[in-house]
This record gives sequence, C-alpha cells and structure tokens, in this order.
Amino acid sequence: DEVSKKLQKPVVEAFQSTVEHSLVPAFQAACTNMANQVGQSWQRTSIEIRNEMDRIKQNQKEVNSQLRNIQSILEKLASSNSSHGTHAENVPSGSGHQQQKSSPSPKEQVDYWISRGDFENAFLTALHAQNADLLTSTCKTGSSLLSQSPLPLSQKVLLSLFHQISYDLSTDSVLKLEWLKNVGLALDKADKEVGIHLPRVVNNVKQALHNNAALFQNPNHPAHSQYKLCVLVVNSL
Repeated sequence: DEVSKKLQKPVVEAFQSTVEHSLVPAFQAACTNMANQVGQSWQRTSIEIRNEMDRIKQNQKEVNSQLRNIQSILEKLASSNSSHGTHAENVPSGSGHQQQKSSPSPKEQVDYWISRGDFENAFLTALHAQNADLLTSTCKTGSSLLSQSPLPLSQKVLLSLFHQISYDLSTDSVLKLEWLKNVGLALDKADKEVGIHLPRVVNNVKQALHNNAALFQNPNHPAHSQYKLCVLVVNSL
C-alpha cells in the first residue's frame, strides 16, 4: 500500500502532463482543421450556388428576350398579311363583337422564316404542323442545305425530321430518301437531347424502309440508288 501511495502521485502527474501537452493540443488542432475545412467547403458551395443563380437569371433573361422577339415577329407578320387581304372578314360593328384577325397559317409562317434564311425555325414550324405536304415543300425549298456537311440544323429538328419524312416514302421518293440519308449522317448518337429517343426513331425508319423495299429494289426505279445508300446509313445508327 505504501508503494502504491508513493507511485500514485507521479502517475497522476504524468497522465495530466500527457493530456495537457499531447492530447489536448492534438484535439484542438483537429477541431481547428475540421472547422477550416467546413468553412472552405461552405465558401465553395456558396460561390457555386451564387454562380448557378446568376446563370439561371441570365438564361431567364434570354428566354424572355426570345419570347418578346417571337411575339414581335408574329405581330409584324399578321400586320403584313392584313395588307394582302389575309385577314378573316370583319364582323359587322353592329354585332357588338370586336373585329378579329386570323393567325398566320403554318405555310405563311414557314415562308416567313425561309425569307429570313432561318431554316431552323422553318422546319420547326413545318414539323409542329404535322402536315406532310408542308414538310415536303419545306424540304424542297431547303434542298440547298443538303450540300452542307453537317446539316445546319439542331439535333432535335434533325431527329423529328428523320421520323416524319419516313411516314410516306411513296411520293417524292428521291427527295425524301436523300434527306433521310443526309439527316441520318448528321444525327449525333452521343447527343444527350436526342440520344435517348434515337433507337425508337431508327427502328421506325427501318420499318418504313422495309415496307417499301419491293418498290425501291427495282433497279429501274429512280430512287433505287438513294434507297440502297439510305438503308446503309440507317443500319449504321
């Protein structure tokens, strides 16, 4: 017992010294380092959030500006149509109704965009109208684009065009197959916007080509060579 009492004080003092000079400073340093890391992480996160908010605000400004421009264009087009007698007939004033104007037809809108050299919006309008004759007419007018590689149209327009052109290949076959071939070459499978939809559309186009095989495999058919090239391109997608 006497030995234990003599050893107790040095042991306690040694333990206290170890805690004060080693453990406590190490713990404090660890806390300080953790606080610094948290502070730096929060600072980076705050900067990223602020940058993202700035980007969203800028995108919103651009969208609003584009909407205003489109509205202005449509109003000008409607005004231009008015001078050429394209309005709906005015309702007699005695009826109590306000005079109304007809909206520009899809064909008029397509012609407007083409007159400005804007084939992106021309094709968007034709595709949205889901009118086969209008789309074929737009393809004919835009045939000069086929000489450009790649086609100067967005991937979403190319994918929709690829799909709708294949609906009816029995008419204007040479034109449609030429467009199908060039659009197929221009489609980007790695594009995130269209990649998820591409397999389904490609299968539909393959089916359309298969359904018309008997017609185009005749060597004397004017679209025979275009058909063979188109099949090769579509099968590569």
